[in-house]
Amino acid sequence: LSFRANGKIDVSLMAKKLVGGGGHKNASGGLFAAYKDGANYNYIKAQIVDLIKSKELKKGNSDATNTQ
Repeated sequence: LSFRANGKIDVSLMAKKLVGGGGHKNASGGLFAAYKDGANYNYIKAQIVDLIKSKELKKGNSDATNTQ
């Protein structure tokens, strides 16, 4: 998966949380293991929306690096 941002959130944290990836604040990514097995895109989208709504990825949030 590839993530891009407009500077309002840190997508490297999103990549880390969702797929164990990483990168830069505005451009990151990682491998989604279930991709070849017919990924459930609605599930992935819901996880991304939940992360954004939680404000966990806002710049300066020290709790954003905690993983599940």
